[in-house]
Amino acid sequence: MTTKSSKWFILLTGVLYVAVGLFFALNPVANLVSLSWLLALSFFVGTISNLVFYFQNDKEFHRGYVLFFAVISFLFACFMLIRGYVNLPILIPTALGWTMFFVAIVSLTEAFRVRKLIPFSNNFLTLAGIVKLILAIILIRNPLLASLTIIYILAVYLIYEGGRFIYVALKQM
Repeated sequence: MTTKSSKWFILLTGVLYVAVGLFFALNPVANLVSLSWLLALSFFVGTISNLVFYFQNDKEFHRGYVLFFAVISFLFACFMLIRGYVNLPILIPTALGWTMFFVAIVSLTEAFRVRKLIPFSNNFLTLAGIVKLILAIILIRNPLLASLTIIYILAVYLIYEGGRFIYVALKQM
C-alpha cells in the first residue's frame, strides 16, 4: 500500500516527465545542444574507461584494433568537448556513425573468422554487422535528422511515462 506522500511524489514525477517531454518536443534544437554536451562528456568518460581497461588486462587479451579504436574515440571525445556546442549536434551523430562503421567492419570480420571455426553459427553475427553498417551509413549521410529523431523519441517516451505516472497516481487517490 502506498502512502499519501508517495502518491503525490508519483504525480509530481508524472507532471515533470510530461513537462520535460513537451519542452523537448517544442524546442528540439536547444535540447539537442544540451543533449550533445551530455553525450560528449559520457563519450569522454567511456573512452577513458576503455583505455584503463585495455592497459589493466593481460597482454594476451590486447588487440591492436581495440587500442586503435580507444585512441580514435579519445581524440573524438576531446574534439567534441573542446569544439563547443556549435558543431556538436552534427558532430556527435557523424562521429557515432563512423564509430559504428568501424565496429560493423570489425563485427563482419569476426563473423567471417567464426564461420571458418564453426560453420553455420555466425548468421546472427553477420546480420548484426550488416545492420550496424546500414545504421552507420544513415547516421553519416544525415546526422541532423538522426539527432532530431532521438530528441523526438525521447520526448514521446517522457510524455508517455509521465502520463503513465499520472494515471497510476490518480488511480491510487
